[in-house]
Amino acid sequence: MLFLISSAMNIAAAQQNSGVSVGLTSRMSDTEVLELLGNHNLMVSRVYIAASGFSGSHGSGNATATSAERDLLIERARNETIAFFGKALEGNAYRLQKLTEANAPEQLVQNQELSSNLRALLKLRGQFESVMREAKSGAPLIYAIDVQGASEALESLRQDAAVRVVAIGDDAQPRMQAIQNLRPDDTRTEYVDRETDALTNEEVLTKVIGLMNPSRPPIESGTPGLTSP
Repeated sequence: MLFLISSAMNIAAAQQNSGVSVGLTSRMSDTEVLELLGNHNLMVSRVYIAASGFSGSHGSGNATATSAERDLLIERARNETIAFFGKALEGNAYRLQKLTEANAPEQLVQNQELSSNLRALLKLRGQFESVMREAKSGAPLIYAIDVQGASEALESLRQDAAVRVVAIGDDAQPRMQAIQNLRPDDTRTEYVDRETDALTNEEVLTKVIGLMNPSRPPIESGTPGLTSP
């Protein structure tokens, strides 16, 4: 399932932008997007990001007019992505800690609901970490941008092989759906954590304990309901 992040990266703030939303043929790096905007002398008010099954956006209230303003908006989009998922990882760690503290190890292995919750939290943590790796490494994240400019600049943009241009109205719900439709195919697939899927319940618990309490010794053999790690 693909998630739409609601935060500083919120798409819901459609910002009454009567400009054009530009869907890129593939995700582009910050530098590539800035180059695209500069080549066509365009202002930008919002960028749309996709990484590891998550998507969202970052924008300013007004379209950025100067190259310095464009640089700052693009930089903030990546930085806010990192900040948002950093907090998400903290929340995930808190929930894992509470779950392991509130339940005996054998319950976390044998009880279907508890073991499913533990596995789901571990998989979500892996997904958050994957987004963080992409964002921190400078990997291409941006799949669409809201732009404004002279009609000649927009027409020039329409001819650029790197983009698909779609005019979108101001109504929030159709706009949100249209933006999602601009996503390249490689960002539409569901995030899959095959490594965690392959773990037994005992292995999931051992991995979580190692993450939450790295100094804690492994679970001892003979614990009811558990095998040796």
